[in-house]
Amino acid sequence: MVQYRDFTYADTDRLNYKNEKEENAQQELEYEQQLKEKFDNGEISEAEYATLSHQTPVPNDPGAAFIPDYAAENEAEIERQLEEEDRLYLMNK
Repeated sequence: MVQYRDFTYADTDRLNYKNEKEENAQQELEYEQQLKEKFDNGEISEAEYATLSHQTPVPNDPGAAFIPDYAAENEAEIERQLEEEDRLYLMNK
């Protein structure tokens, strides 16, 4: 409880958003690790791995089509520009 002593009810959405983002990042990491294990064990093909993986291919990887992930770059820039009221509006929309 000491860690939340400086926060008020108005900070609830911001804290929940932060916690949810951290949880999603951890789940994504675990998913990618499981997928990599299946690929390394030969349970899924390279095409299935590329399709199911959320990572973009490495440009130096021969045979892999490199498509820049502009959405992630733009998303990070947009997220930096959003204010708390904007985030709340978009979450409720």
